[in-house]
Amino acid sequence: MLKVISSLLVYMTASVMAVASPLAHSGEPSGEYPTVNEIPVGEVRLYQIADGVWSHIA
Repeated sequence: MLKVISSLLVYMTASVMAVASPLAHSGEPSGEYPTVNEIPVGEVRLYQIADGVWSHIA
């Protein structure tokens, strides 16, 4: 069970980094994804970044 949770955390971190990297280098927000400051504490939002690929911003 611990291995499954660990693998899931690695996948989720990679997904967030895949979304965050292009936005971080753009210079200004694209408006497509909210910034961390725009999401209330404790809320998690899912965004489809490609066919069958979802990412979360928390």
